[in-house]
Amino acid sequence: MAERGGRLAGRTVLVAGAGGFIGSRICLAAAREGASVRALARSRRTDRLNGAGAIEIVRGDLQKPEALQAAIDGCDSVVNAAYDFLGDDDEQTAAFDNLVGAAKAAAVRAFIQLSSIAVYDDWPRGVLNEDSPSDGPGSSYKKLKRAFERRLAASGLAHTILQPTIVYGAGGWQWTDRPMEELRAGGVILPDDPRGLCQAVHVDDVAEAVICALALSRQPDARYVISGPAPVEWGGLYAGYASIIGAAPPTFAPLGEPIVETPAPPSRMARRVKKIARSLIGEAGFAAIRQAAGALRKQGGAAPAKPSGALLELYRARGACSIDRARRDLGYEPKISVEEGLALIRAAYAGFQ
Repeated sequence: MAERGGRLAGRTVLVAGAGGFIGSRICLAAAREGASVRALARSRRTDRLNGAGAIEIVRGDLQKPEALQAAIDGCDSVVNAAYDFLGDDDEQTAAFDNLVGAAKAAAVRAFIQLSSIAVYDDWPRGVLNEDSPSDGPGSSYKKLKRAFERRLAASGLAHTILQPTIVYGAGGWQWTDRPMEELRAGGVILPDDPRGLCQAVHVDDVAEAVICALALSRQPDARYVISGPAPVEWGGLYAGYASIIGAAPPTFAPLGEPIVETPAPPSRMARRVKKIARSLIGEAGFAAIRQAAGALRKQGGAAPAKPSGALLELYRARGACSIDRARRDLGYEPKISVEEGLALIRAAYAGFQ
């Protein structure tokens, strides 16, 4: 059988977090570029990968080093897109260390870490690049992402750290599906003065950045900001979402200066309830309950969603992010404009609204 072509031909890549929004797109992109992909997912919900050739779905948990070592055996590269927003910080750190340890034992040639633009002190208001300060106070999420970056840099693994901005696209809860649900249910109010800029990057451009990093002959052991071709006003992005689902566009109002709060980490009780639910009904049942709750929210009649705290700050910010270093070192060039990204979302959701 002839070897498939592509930038990753002959490579075997393990993708952790493969069942997620970004991880699944990385799997598909790597397979298209000729790699044999091992899609490591804890959940049985891997429908995003159905029908994709050259992708082997491996059920596994980063908390279990023995199973992880078996999954990574024979792989030359690792991509870590795993993150649990409701997870315990200590458990997530242990899981990350397990993955790094397995990668070292397997002597992989490349470890690509999905981090976040949120690691920087001046996000979202500042003008940011990879030299911007990233050691100030912040949320649990910010601190954990920074810790992962530091631990990887100290590991001795050949690596690249990617720091995406606002990742959107069909299937993305935080910046696509959630605002769509809010627009459908009761509308969205955005701040009028100023009208903030969204540093949007389509999920497929993030996957492209991963491919660029994997294709390097030598990893730079550095971090890179990853964003889209150009920012868009939040109002424009959300108006595009409203058009897709047939809802009213967002409205604007003077919402005042945000009270910037450090988001509290999920409570221990919330984590415990989540663990108990998963143990009793399994991943599929837990996911079904979340989906049903989302469907109830879609029925409408709710008050308009009005941002506060950190989200209001984000919606007001008019900062900037430079991707010059990613262009220079990785050959990364974002291809999907917001208009094209909205068209892709419309096509993906056709018949399901």
